[in-house]
Amino acid sequence: MRHGRTNLGQIHQISLTLRDEQRPVLLLAGRSWLVNHVDWGRRVAWVEPSTLRGRSRWLETGQLLRYELCQAVRRLLCGEETPARHPTKSSEG
Repeated sequence: MRHGRTNLGQIHQISLTLRDEQRPVLLLAGRSWLVNHVDWGRRVAWVEPSTLRGRSRWLETGQLLRYELCQAVRRLLCGEETPARHPTKSSEG
């Protein structure tokens, strides 16, 4: 997606499907963007900021993480666990 000369990032092409012949309003980086033009050959969507509610869709579900890893991340973020420290170098010499 591009706004002027600024590259805003990438979206899945399914987000560009039209409903009721209206231009799509996309959501990227917490902001809504109204699609002005799509260059399908170059795979570029030209957009402008919008106050309408944006929506972006993705086909992938993301990668699943093991329960133990998720719980370890949770404990760390909640401050329930002190992160491991790197061992200090010995002063022996």
